[in-house]
Amino acid sequence: MADSCKHKKNQKVGYKSGKKSRIKREKTVMTYRTKAERQAEVKTLINKLNEMRLTTEYDAVKQFYKLMLQYISSGERILVDIPFPEMKKRIEGVLAINTNEPVAIRLKYEKFG
Repeated sequence: MADSCKHKKNQKVGYKSGKKSRIKREKTVMTYRTKAERQAEVKTLINKLNEMRLTTEYDAVKQFYKLMLQYISSGERILVDIPFPEMKKRIEGVLAINTNEPVAIRLKYEKFG
C-alpha cells in the first residue's frame, strides 16, 4: 500500500523541512512630532472640548490642560487617565510623540460611588 501523503510522518503540514518560514517586515523609522505639530494636535483637542462645552471650570479639564501644556513643552509621550466625576466620565488616552501613533483621547463612561 502506498502512502498518499506527500509529507513525512513527523513533519507538520505547511512547513518546509521542519522550519517555519518568516515574513520579513520593514522596520519603520521613528519620526517624532515637532513642537509645532504637537501644538496643532493640542489645538484640535481644545476645539473638540469647546464643541462639547467642556471648559476649565471643571477640575478634570484643568488637569488635562496642564498635561497638554507639559506635552507641548517637554515633548514626552503622556498617558492620560483623569477621573471626571462631575460628568460621570473618565478622560483617557495618549498624547503621542511618534508620528506613527495617533494622538487619541476619549471620554469613557464610569460610575463613581
